[in-house]
Amino acid sequence: MLNTMMNLLPAVLVGGPPNSGKSVLAYHLAQALYAQRVPCYLYRAAPDGEGNWFAQSNPALARMLRLEARGPWTERWVQLSCQHLADRRMPLIVDIGGRPRPDQLAMFDQCTHAVVISRDEEARHTWLALARQHNLRLIADLHSDLHGEPHIETTPPEAGRPLRATITGLDRTAPVLDAVFAAVVARVAKVVNLPGDTLRRVHMAAAPFDLDELPLVDFDVISQALHPTDPHHHFVPEDIPGVLAQIPTGVPIAVYGRVNVAMLAAVAQARDIAWQFDVRLGWVQPPVIRLATDTNAEQHNAAIQLTRVALATGRYRLDVERLRPPLELHDTVGLVVPAVERGSRVLLNKPFPLWLLTALVKAYRGQAEVSAYQPQWAEGKETDLRLPAK
Repeated sequence: MLNTMMNLLPAVLVGGPPNSGKSVLAYHLAQALYAQRVPCYLYRAAPDGEGNWFAQSNPALARMLRLEARGPWTERWVQLSCQHLADRRMPLIVDIGGRPRPDQLAMFDQCTHAVVISRDEEARHTWLALARQHNLRLIADLHSDLHGEPHIETTPPEAGRPLRATITGLDRTAPVLDAVFAAVVARVAKVVNLPGDTLRRVHMAAAPFDLDELPLVDFDVISQALHPTDPHHHFVPEDIPGVLAQIPTGVPIAVYGRVNVAMLAAVAQARDIAWQFDVRLGWVQPPVIRLATDTNAEQHNAAIQLTRVALATGRYRLDVERLRPPLELHDTVGLVVPAVERGSRVLLNKPFPLWLLTALVKAYRGQAEVSAYQPQWAEGKETDLRLPAK
């Protein structure tokens, strides 16, 4: 049932040339769908290190983090991206990158629909032609004008035509989300929304463990209960005690739903996460990573390098560098985390898969208190991150 269901899930490509507002549109589109409780996931097919934190953080710090997390377009990246798209577990909004090479066009074939956004007619026709060549059903054809006037040109949705409009104000720092944006959201929601809790029931049916024996922690349910008036149900630092109070102690657990890295690290520090749902991989067991027995500052294998940075007595930062992105579960084979003194504090730095975060926290459990850097939680506060030397 799972494979059949996943093959039917939509994947909406948001495509257009560089500097057209494509990534800003994709981010705010996904956020608007989340606020409407439409289950979906923003899949960034380009290896540019740009996660949700990029749009939600201090611009200078976000740019620095993005540069550090950026990876190259490689054949392996394209192959794995195609595999993730084909095996999708949720409806996807796909940010494809502004200059796809011929070998990257295979990712278009894994999508079902398209929203095209461009600033000039030549680029518009190029991207519309790509959508047609790859049999993508066009949802919206948007002209991007940062400072112009928004305007909808098409007839109502029931006419069956793609939305043709001029969208304005797609500024990364302060976007204008107006009636044109709302029309795009409505069109995409009509494509990606599934009835009721269909998707959750499919995910639960695919669980490789007995749900009656392993407590399930649903972050979506918890965040909605803690923040009923926030449409996005964002976790904040003050939520940690309340979240932990709802999770059984002394038994392995499974975790499901949207969660940021800081909250997941807090839960993994205090509870035993045996299974977690990954939107790219489905249900996964966090890999076992060993704690080093010596004091080497660096530990690495062919895919990951972990660098321990001493900040003060008993305080460290662990930098995670992806040597061979994107990371897969088997890339952790032979990996060990650098040793620290018992009772130390360790801050995990840089974006990486949530299953790897869980594995790193579990490796230090009993030895160190581990937290993960969440840019949104650090606004206005002193952090252990340092800007790189020029």
